[in-house]
Amino acid sequence: ARILLDSLFEGGFLVEAYTDINFKTKKQLKDALAAGRKITVYQPNDDLFGGHGLPRDGRVTLEGPHSPEPHRWYATALLKDGYVVAIDPPEPKRQNDFGRWPTQYWR
Repeated sequence: ARILLDSLFEGGFLVEAYTDINFKTKKQLKDALAAGRKITVYQPNDDLFGGHGLPRDGRVTLEGPHSPEPHRWYATALLKDGYVVAIDPPEPKRQNDFGRWPTQYWR
């Protein structure tokens, strides 16, 4: 739940994405990354989310397979220079039990 909440408000807007390859399972995604395949992400409905685009560096929530198929897997990805470098990376250390919410978003 905490990963989902983080990704919902990363940078102040919703950050959900698809991978450039339509992986049917999260295992296929992890195997491709482990094999050294370069994987990028995109948001097909970016204009619906304010046109902010996706970050080149940071965390995003991935979902698959692509629409119109029902989503059967979700993952958090760490991006570096626009490429996925880790799937479900460990969460960053928190300052308190509330994470960064009280100080960063609800001032």
